[in-house]
Amino acid sequence: MVDKFICKIINKDAQKLSSLSNSLLKYLFDEEIPKWFKDSFSVEEFEKRIHSKDYKHFAYVIKNQIVGFIVIKEDNHLFHLFVDEKYHQQYIGKKLWEYVKKNILFETMTTNASLYAINVYESFGFVKQKDIQTYKELEFLPMVYQKGM
Repeated sequence: MVDKFICKIINKDAQKLSSLSNSLLKYLFDEEIPKWFKDSFSVEEFEKRIHSKDYKHFAYVIKNQIVGFIVIKEDNHLFHLFVDEKYHQQYIGKKLWEYVKKNILFETMTTNASLYAINVYESFGFVKQKDIQTYKELEFLPMVYQKGM
């Protein structure tokens, strides 16, 4: 019996993705989470992205529970990467990233790394593309990954 695997996300998973990502938003903001940002993690927004051809969603599942997920936008932008706090430091994010590298054709992948996750993305091979940026109270670091580098 396989109790750990990576799979595509389907619409019924939107609630779990919303709950998991919302539980981790405290890592992105020191103070109150802006409404516009929190709204982007609603069940309805996840359902829209799951149905969109522009986004690919993959989940890391342990014992039938989604414990992490990665979302790739337009095959060249790492849009979301979240791992349940209970599973941090277990390389689940890295396993999801390795899955993407093997299963999506791209030469360059960008991401807007949260300041909390810069070291994680650097360990994946991403490098700083610009200085820290701010968009509506959200600070992030634009990063890029080049295949073959």
